[in-house]
Amino acid sequence: MRAGTRADRMSAQAHSADPSQLRELEVLKSQFLASLNHEIRTPISGVLGMTDLLLETSLDNDQRDYVIAARESASQLLDTLNGILEYCALSAGDPKPLPSEFPLRQTLQNVVSESQEPAAEKGLELHLDVDDSVPETSLGDARSLRLVFTHLLRNAIKFTTEGRIALRASASAVVENNSSSAGCLLRVEIEDTGIGIPPEKVRLIFESFRQLDSGLSRGYSGLGLGLAIVEKLLAGLGGEVQVESQPGKGSLFTVRVPLQVPSLALAAEEGLQSRPSSSGRRILLVEDNRIAQQVICHFLRQARFEVTCAGNGREGVMAAAAARFDLILMDLQMPEMDGLEATTSIRALPGYQRVPVLALTANSSQRYRRRCQEIGMQGFLSKPINRDEVLCAVSEFLS
Repeated sequence: MRAGTRADRMSAQAHSADPSQLRELEVLKSQFLASLNHEIRTPISGVLGMTDLLLETSLDNDQRDYVIAARESASQLLDTLNGILEYCALSAGDPKPLPSEFPLRQTLQNVVSESQEPAAEKGLELHLDVDDSVPETSLGDARSLRLVFTHLLRNAIKFTTEGRIALRASASAVVENNSSSAGCLLRVEIEDTGIGIPPEKVRLIFESFRQLDSGLSRGYSGLGLGLAIVEKLLAGLGGEVQVESQPGKGSLFTVRVPLQVPSLALAAEEGLQSRPSSSGRRILLVEDNRIAQQVICHFLRQARFEVTCAGNGREGVMAAAAARFDLILMDLQMPEMDGLEATTSIRALPGYQRVPVLALTANSSQRYRRRCQEIGMQGFLSKPINRDEVLCAVSEFLS
């Protein structure tokens, strides 16, 4: 009775709280979640990065098996963390997706490439078929799209024990009155030969925390958030997802999402430009975490970029003032001067108004992304840093 009375009193106090106090509580909660995100994701990034580097060294079979097992465990932990944080952000009404120009076809290829290894481990064939109607580049929220297709592919791999999985993409033009861009409706199908879904349970799979099997004997791990996140992300993008499935035969998920396409003249002009060689291109990496520095530098130097490292924002500004760099990778949360302040200071330096600055952060919320965009950062890379994603982004912004 006493506990119930205390709970009632606390509830009454919350309802009667001053609006300014409620806003302050929301700010504190947001700051706590951001710190939690950073403090957990940063060491996981270090584990994944260092195991990747370790796998490039000479190991005997037993050692390689141990390292792979450690990496898989860290990946599973990261997937769980990502799902929880993404779901919380979307449920809290995180700002709407941020559109920017991105390589659409390359994004689809990267998503499938990242899923090849887990599919191969289960003996599954994973195919990609991108129709000629899909534009090379598009205007939209690349991160949200990538998450949608990644979740759907992982779901297909998870519930498929044998056979194949296919991602097929096509697009249909949408006539608009905007002279600078045209619209298209992107259609992506992800088909598997998995366990399938009973007709009466198809709608349930998009409910938060819902799983088709439950209890101690359930055969599949996870929190049941992946498809709920997909539906929330697509709602923000103005898209939709539909499901067709037969138990024992597999499932077909069809995603439709509207996108903007750069004008044909601009696309043709950009298509004629060849990508510059990485040799001799200078990159400034501003990152306070020693392990992250080591991993990212290794990726970039293997690709023949010249890399200079700075341990915090103030050192980054000093390095940019002392030498000319073609691109800057900027961590956001650092001592002495954070990445946002450092970028603002670097933009004020002569010759740095147009140099690409890409954010590196363990906090992937839309609020951080919007703030980065407002101060003139062109890209946003979430930790843990994926080698292919970093090299693709760097090459894209240097071209």
